[in-house]
Amino acid sequence: MKIQILKVASLSLAALPLLVSCGGGFKEDIKGRWASTTCEVRPGANGSSLYVKREYDIQDETWTGTLTFFADDKCATPSVVAVAEGPYTIGEESSKVAGNYDAAFTLGKMRLTTKDEGTNGFLNSAPPNSCGAQPWSVNVAQDITVTKGCVLLGVDLQNCGVEYELVKLENDELLFGARPADGSGPCSADKRTSTASYQGPLKKVE
Repeated sequence: MKIQILKVASLSLAALPLLVSCGGGFKEDIKGRWASTTCEVRPGANGSSLYVKREYDIQDETWTGTLTFFADDKCATPSVVAVAEGPYTIGEESSKVAGNYDAAFTLGKMRLTTKDEGTNGFLNSAPPNSCGAQPWSVNVAQDITVTKGCVLLGVDLQNCGVEYELVKLENDELLFGARPADGSGPCSADKRTSTASYQGPLKKVE
C-alpha cells in the first residue's frame, strides 16, 4: 500500500475557542456543524495529492474539526482520521480579499486514528516518542499532542501550531482559503492565501 505523507498544513485541523473582537456577525453566522460536499483534493508533500473529507462543529466557544483522509480519489477507502482542537481568533475583514476574514487557528490538541493496517504499520515504525506515546492499533485513537506531533507525517505542533486562514461565507457555504501549493501549511501570516481561491465548500449539517 502506498503511504502518503500528511502534514499539519494538509490536515488543517482545529477545534478552537472563538475569541472575536471583530467580525461579531460573522461569528454568529458560522456557528453550527459543517461538512464537505465532495471528495476534496489538496496538495500533499513532494507534489502528491491528498484526498479528504472535512467536518467542523463550531459552537459559542469551541470548534472541533475532523478530517478523514482516504487512499483513493473517490474517498471510498479511509486511511487515517485526524481531529484537532484549540483556540482561534477571527480578525478584521481581509484587506486583500473583499468579503473575507483573516483568522488564526491554534492546534492545541490533536489525535489520530488509523483505519488500515498499512497506515498503522507505518506509524508504528516511527522512532519512540515521535508520533504518539503508545503502539498504534487500527481504529484506536491516540493523542499526538504529547509528542508535539508526528514526525513521520510532518505534523509539528511545536513549530507549526498556528494556521493563518482566510474564511468566508457565500451562498450558505463556509469557505476556507486554498492551501499552499507546495503542500506546506499556512504557519505564518504571510502564507495565508491572498487571493479569492478556496478549498471545497462546506455545507451546514442540520
